[in-house]
Amino acid sequence: MAGTAQTNTSSNFKQNAELAAIIALASGIVGLITALITLYVQAEPVVIAAIKRDFAPIGTVIASVLDPPTFAESIGEREGDAYTKRKWILADGRDVIDTAYARLTKGGPVPNLQGMFLRGIDLKNRREPGSVQNFSTAIPTNNLTGITSPNGSHSHSGGVGFSRSDRYSVPGGPYAAVGATETGTVPSHTHDVTITGGGDAETRPVNVAVFYYIKIN
Repeated sequence: MAGTAQTNTSSNFKQNAELAAIIALASGIVGLITALITLYVQAEPVVIAAIKRDFAPIGTVIASVLDPPTFAESIGEREGDAYTKRKWILADGRDVIDTAYARLTKGGPVPNLQGMFLRGIDLKNRREPGSVQNFSTAIPTNNLTGITSPNGSHSHSGGVGFSRSDRYSVPGGPYAAVGATETGTVPSHTHDVTITGGGDAETRPVNVAVFYYIKIN
C-alpha cells in the first residue's frame, strides 16, 4: 500500500510539473505577442511616415489636395523647418541650398509649379526640365466659322438727276428741273470679320486645383 501511494504521488508531481511548464510556456508566448503588438503600435506611425517620405527619388513631383502645413504633418514633417530636415516641399520656385536636390541640380531652385499644367518632355525636341513654356494658340484642327448679320440687301435714296431741257425762268433763275432717284440695289452678302478684343485671360481645359510638391532630400 505504501509503495502504491508513493507511485501515485510521483505521478501527480510529474503531471503538475508538466502542467506548470505548459502554463509557463503559454504565458511566455502571450507575453511575447503582447510585446510585439505594443512595439508595432508604437513603431507603426514612424514606419509609415518614413515610407511616405522615402518612397520616391529626389526630384519627384506629386500632386496633393492637402495644403503645405497639413501635407508636411501627414508625412511626419513640419512646415517651416530647415530644408535639411525636409524631404518634400511645395514646388514654388524657392532655392533649397544644402539639399540633395541642390547638389544634383548644381544649385538650381525647385520649379515653380503654381498655376501650371505639367507636360512630358519630348526627347526628340528636348526642353530643359523645369523650364516654363509661354502660352500660344495653334491653328485649330477644325476651322472656326462665323458670319455677320445677313441684312446686306439695301438701296440708297437721294440720287440726284436733273433735266437739261426743262428750265424755269424765275427771279434768280433760270433753274433746271431736279428729281430724286434710287441707287442700284445691293444683294444680300457677308463681310470678313477681324477679332480685335474680348475673350478670356487664358486658354485652359476643365481642371482640378491641387498643390504640387517636390522631393528635395
